[in-house]
Amino acid sequence: MANIHQTALVADSAKIADDVTIGAFCIIEEDVTIGNGCKICDRSTVKRYTKMGQNNVVHQNVIIGGDPQDLNFNSEMISYTEIGDNNTFREGFTVHRATKEGEATVIGNNNFFMVNTHVAHDCVVKNNNILVNNAVIAGHVVLEGNCLLSGLVAVHQFCRIGRFSVISGVSATSLDIPPFCIADGRNGSIRGINLVGLKRSGVPTETIRALKNVYKIFYRSDLNAKNSLLRIEEEYSQYPEVMEFVEFCRNSKRGVNQGRMMKR
Repeated sequence: MANIHQTALVADSAKIADDVTIGAFCIIEEDVTIGNGCKICDRSTVKRYTKMGQNNVVHQNVIIGGDPQDLNFNSEMISYTEIGDNNTFREGFTVHRATKEGEATVIGNNNFFMVNTHVAHDCVVKNNNILVNNAVIAGHVVLEGNCLLSGLVAVHQFCRIGRFSVISGVSATSLDIPPFCIADGRNGSIRGINLVGLKRSGVPTETIRALKNVYKIFYRSDLNAKNSLLRIEEEYSQYPEVMEFVEFCRNSKRGVNQGRMMKR
């Protein structure tokens, strides 16, 4: 049997794995699924239509699966919050379910959400991301994976943040951030390539060197965005990571952050 504190309120329809721990004064609503090894700490709430995988740790005063902050949302509609495995949600974290019938806000695996971070409705947060204290992402944002959002970062709705990108503290973006880049300021400059993250993840030195050259071409040459991508593709198409950068920029719907020094 799950270890459920006597003061917790757990709905009869909730599906709770046998080794789950639920702390004092928690609320687990109807139509919730919580997988093996999860720990829900004191005074946290898991709202209805939430599906949670295995080995997630939910710290105090967290609310998972709340209604979206959308004036047009119908609270009677069925939409979901889907969470994978091995995530950590620190104190005050919040995430909201999707705004459309049958759809879901999705959080993948091995993410770390620090104090008072927020994931809005319809977001997709893939794997191995870190959100530092008070970082917030608005609706429909996609974090592609291995992203670092530093403290007090704000991401505008519908933005896409590429893999292994970093956004420096107290920054804000309403533009897409290409993969492997470090962004700083309010739609400000791209400071360089995330060398530390790439090295720690075992990316080959030759690939990192190619990405450094991609940065110089795209952000520090006299070429415009279109021509710089053509040159990058001509010179470095043998590197999958480089082509990921190129395709990300070409497919951007909001436009990518090109940095203050980039000529348009």
